[in-house]
Amino acid sequence: MTVINRRTWLKGATASTLLASLKPLASSERPHWYLSGANNAKGEPYLLALSANGKGLYAWPLPGRAHDLALLPGSQQGFCVARRPGNWLYWFDLAQGKLLTRIESPPGSHFYGHAVTNPEGSLLYVTENHYQTPSNPTPRGAIGIYQTCPPFARIGELSSHGLGPHQLLYDATRTHLIVANGGNITHPSTDRDVLNLDTMAPNISYIEAGSGKLLEQRTPQDHQMSLRHLALGQNGLLAIGVQDQAPQRDPDAPMPLVLTHQRGQPLAALPASTSQWLQLNQYIASMAISPDGSAILASAPRANQLILWQHNSPITLATTDAAGITWDEAIQGFVASNSAGQLQSLIPSAHAQLKPLAQPALWQWDNHLFVS
Repeated sequence: MTVINRRTWLKGATASTLLASLKPLASSERPHWYLSGANNAKGEPYLLALSANGKGLYAWPLPGRAHDLALLPGSQQGFCVARRPGNWLYWFDLAQGKLLTRIESPPGSHFYGHAVTNPEGSLLYVTENHYQTPSNPTPRGAIGIYQTCPPFARIGELSSHGLGPHQLLYDATRTHLIVANGGNITHPSTDRDVLNLDTMAPNISYIEAGSGKLLEQRTPQDHQMSLRHLALGQNGLLAIGVQDQAPQRDPDAPMPLVLTHQRGQPLAALPASTSQWLQLNQYIASMAISPDGSAILASAPRANQLILWQHNSPITLATTDAAGITWDEAIQGFVASNSAGQLQSLIPSAHAQLKPLAQPALWQWDNHLFVS
């Protein structure tokens, strides 16, 4: 049996074969959608939208791999953002079934793959790396502020209060931004290499969206624990995914890779055994949480695993090259994707297990999954 992942592509299918049946549905037929970056059998990147009943599928070709998405509240429009170190994001419209406008980062910067809209849907906040150039000798992390309607002007920025800002969210009050600063310096000339391993300074920052004022900041126990991905419960519980950048760790004392935080308290590691942390190969790819915060899910593609914590008790579940995960209100559970093309449901319970949901042929899902 051949294992399919994002680095081993199926052969023999053409783009025309894959797209021949991708026809827009009438709006009256549309259920909610699962959206994600994805690759076809030839390894070509697309934005993929699959209806929950499996009857509708859109696939839009992209200039490179997409990372995360941000949907406008109460709308079928949204934005997909390039994977680091890409410098583009696209406005798309499910109602029209197409990509509409390309938006680029300012000169001397690139996007970090994540964005979020304000509660009104009028502004898009995007994490940016303003890397070292002759005119900008000091790298800095920024949150670019963009209008969400044409001409999509960049109207300002906030400091991320750290380096390497990655995922960002609005907090439960919908007034403050939460950003995971990975602490890493990178430069597009060296692709994704971390250039400051010895001096990394990751943090979680709570930032007033209007003024950019830093309200609270927390740092992990080790400076090479790069904080990357976030999920937030309605009770304000923040779940944080870690990508450990240390070249080598003591196998008897691995770093915890999933943390939680409540405002005003220190960061806390979710419980797991030494062997469970070791199996994850220092890498968490995506985070999701139930609305009440009682269930937290993390994807670990290097380990071909998902880890589900229910009331702080971890369960590991095997899945091929785990990719995106999200909470889906419609099923009162999680949905997980992988690079074998599968969408699987996971309902929190004492005997939680992955169950097939959908599998569009010859597609490999990428890092993050979104439910419209």
